[in-house]
Amino acid sequence: MDTEVDLIFQMVGWTNFWDIIELGSHLLTNEFLCTFAILRGGIAFRMFKQDIMLSWRELSDHLGFSSRCILDIDSDLPNFERH
Repeated sequence: MDTEVDLIFQMVGWTNFWDIIELGSHLLTNEFLCTFAILRGGIAFRMFKQDIMLSWRELSDHLGFSSRCILDIDSDLPNFERH
């Protein structure tokens, strides 16, 4: 799994995504991970003591994915085992 995540993050240009060391990032990461929930229409989590709910479209927009971007997982990630 770690190898696949590294490969996926490298392909989308996020090679240094989780390699950030900043004061307070540990506590914020714990707050996020402990409250993260996948909902039917999106996700919910808590950050900076504030409840946040995002639809899948809002999450996609915040992450900078183009709404016109269509991926074929089988051809783009040939060795990715989704099960």
